[in-house]
Amino acid sequence: MSMNYSFSIVLPTYNVSEHLNRCIKSIQAQTFIDFEMIFVDDCGVDNSIDIIESHAQNDDRIKIIKHKKNLGTYHARATGVRAAVGKYLVFLDPDDEIKPDLLLRLAEKINTSPDIIFYGVNFIPARPWYKKKAFLYADLTQETIPGSICNKRGNEFLWGATPGKCFRKDFYIDVLESLKIQRDFRFVYAEDQLVIYASYFQAKSVENLYYDGYIYYKNDTSISRLERNKDLSLQLEQYQYFLDKLYLTMASQDLPISHQVIFDRLFSYLKSNYYLISRHQSHLVDYLECLDTSNKLDFKFRKLFAIFIYCFTFGKIRV
Repeated sequence: MSMNYSFSIVLPTYNVSEHLNRCIKSIQAQTFIDFEMIFVDDCGVDNSIDIIESHAQNDDRIKIIKHKKNLGTYHARATGVRAAVGKYLVFLDPDDEIKPDLLLRLAEKINTSPDIIFYGVNFIPARPWYKKKAFLYADLTQETIPGSICNKRGNEFLWGATPGKCFRKDFYIDVLESLKIQRDFRFVYAEDQLVIYASYFQAKSVENLYYDGYIYYKNDTSISRLERNKDLSLQLEQYQYFLDKLYLTMASQDLPISHQVIFDRLFSYLKSNYYLISRHQSHLVDYLECLDTSNKLDFKFRKLFAIFIYCFTFGKIRV
């Protein structure tokens, strides 16, 4: 197979045995076959690797890399990236899947070697009607990449999660090198946002593939879904690390003034999300203060609505 336009699909793997067959079959069903699958075993305790090895017996495109200890999602992806031989990287969580012609459609976009290709995501179950749709595509009418990732009308930024983004491998490795995340830091929440938002200010060219090729399943056991349980303190700790690392990384790059203005807006937007998460750990007036601080950093009518509901119900309903 030619390696000129191939893809490496990187799958950080940790206790996902119940979803793996569905995920692997979706990859093997691709109509574009010049790709490899890299599964990084992050020391789970179920039979995930046994399932992968059974598929590998009949598919030599499957590679398995095993960590000696659990390092977290960030380092699992980084391990897969450094082992990749494909020109472009597609990240896929093993509890999700991709549509059969996603790689074929992406292959049509890589002739000009863009640093990032954005594509669409199909959410299962569908997002509730009252929630805004995720902002998934760059605004290619803007003069700069940082400018293209900001929706000025809604004052929001491109979705910072992994799904829906394909990266040129060499570019992605440069971004990882700029972040300098210590190997012994277990980074499992907002880790993809750190890489993605940092990449927006280093990219030279981007493309959009207007196609919902990633199928994203809501997984209630994910750390990103644990907002109101005992792991909330870990989530806040990791989000603060993400904010600090992103700020320091951008400060070291001597951004042009126009880019710095956009980054300052982005950082306020991200910091407002920290206070939104914090409100679930707070009580009484602290809950309102978190919402109020979040709204001052990034104004949204829905936050005012949450404050109103909380006050109207004397704190019985938190949204």
